[in-house]
Amino acid sequence: MPSRKIKVEDLRRFVFISDPQVSPDGDRVVFVHTKIDHPSDRYQKHIWIWDRTTGKARQLTHGTGSDSHPRWSPDGGSLLFLGDCALGNDPINTLLLQFGITFDRHCIFAPVPDRKGDFPVTAFADHPATAGVPSMVTSWGGSLEVNAPAVALALTDKDAWQDTNWNGKYDLAEPTGPFTIAATSVVGRGRVVAVADNSFQDDGFEWRSNALFMRSLLRWLTRYGTREYPLGCQ
Repeated sequence: MPSRKIKVEDLRRFVFISDPQVSPDGDRVVFVHTKIDHPSDRYQKHIWIWDRTTGKARQLTHGTGSDSHPRWSPDGGSLLFLGDCALGNDPINTLLLQFGITFDRHCIFAPVPDRKGDFPVTAFADHPATAGVPSMVTSWGGSLEVNAPAVALALTDKDAWQDTNWNGKYDLAEPTGPFTIAATSVVGRGRVVAVADNSFQDDGFEWRSNALFMRSLLRWLTRYGTREYPLGCQ
């Protein structure tokens, strides 16, 4: 086959494999499969799994979202991952309603953010999912409305406000906090943790000071045997 120069179209067909995680029994490997979605000008990431017995890999997650950071539970019976499942998406909202959770798109701001525009959250429920977590960091984005059987896990300070007119500043008529940033719900055998805002936006499980919060959520979900549920919904 005659050689030729690489074209831009060739680069767009590249596939990247990253973050391999071997199951505790050594028989399976999950990894992140990334390809370029040129029309949307973004990367498309999904979780794949390779089975040593068959020698084949298959795709676990689908859709237009961005899934990453797969992690096995210690017994290998559960697989959790960080899923960009778009809380503003109607199918996701419909699903969350069954668990008593509703996403509000209005941005939440705080009076004194840090230099990156983020602010701390220090109010947590007395719940195993947030046991031992002193604080987390959040930034602009929406909040969650919680109804039974859901339980609020993390709330903003009362001085935070909801920017209902999208002008980036506080107006007297706008609602003030506290606002729910994270919530959990259990219905039958189904368990969900929803995290609003951009709490894990850059580096997944290790983003800034939120690693402890993420690990606590993972321990709680794993302990109760949740299987293949998206953990972070942003």
